[in-house]
Amino acid sequence: MDRPKLLFIVLAFLGLTFGFSDVAHAATANCQSQNAVFSGCTGAQTSNNSVDVWARSTTPGGSSTVVTPAGRSTGSRSTVVRPVYYPSSLAFRCLGLISPSPQCQRTPAAPAPAPATVTYAPVTLSDLANFVPQAASLTSQPRGWTVANLNTNFIAGASTHVVGGSLFGRSAEVRFTPHAYDWNYGDGGTQTTSVAGARWDTLGMREFSPTSTSHVYGSEGSFTTSVAVRYGAEYRVGGGAWIPVSGEVSSAATTTVVIVQNADTVLAARDCTAGRTAPGC
Repeated sequence: MDRPKLLFIVLAFLGLTFGFSDVAHAATANCQSQNAVFSGCTGAQTSNNSVDVWARSTTPGGSSTVVTPAGRSTGSRSTVVRPVYYPSSLAFRCLGLISPSPQCQRTPAAPAPAPATVTYAPVTLSDLANFVPQAASLTSQPRGWTVANLNTNFIAGASTHVVGGSLFGRSAEVRFTPHAYDWNYGDGGTQTTSVAGARWDTLGMREFSPTSTSHVYGSEGSFTTSVAVRYGAEYRVGGGAWIPVSGEVSSAATTTVVIVQNADTVLAARDCTAGRTAPGC
């Protein structure tokens, strides 16, 4: 190898060695690591808003001037082109390249307010005035007549049913369920039962037996007996769930006339049912 080439290589190696040594010295002596980027003092030292890179002071957005540190001379190294690292910016810190600072803390967005609770007044029986429950049917045993001082059996016909209509301008339904039966026997006698009554033969009883809905007339006469059904009500709108309504609504009273007669015990030759012409019938 030529002597000039070998000398150039040696000088280049020594220049690099001294360069790294100077860099380390600058970083140790003056570098503020909290203001440098990418573990910031490699090949540069920072001072406020400028960077001293290999004895060249560079200000972002400004001009460069040569600064000769104490004990240093401005050799050819001042002309070496090397990357200039600017002081860390708020943008870099907030991107996570450096430990987050309090300036990067975002104020959490306020949670969306909860939707306001809308409270509606409960539906009352007066709101259901256009929904009329069915009246009960009414029959008696014996049918249309009875015997004084014996039990007369009464039966009301009522069941759960649905009535359609409009509620607050929307299509709605009301379901009526029988709760109680208010009886008026026409001779001053009244009672309320929770059952509608049933025929003697259905109950497995003999005629004129007492039942939960029967009544005894003490004298002859014509009496108008009536029954009104008290219904519990539920409503729904648009085919939704049934919602109960407080209270009860009463149906129109249904009436029937009963003729009460006295009866005498007589002896008959034969069964009066089979032959009404038998003596004593």
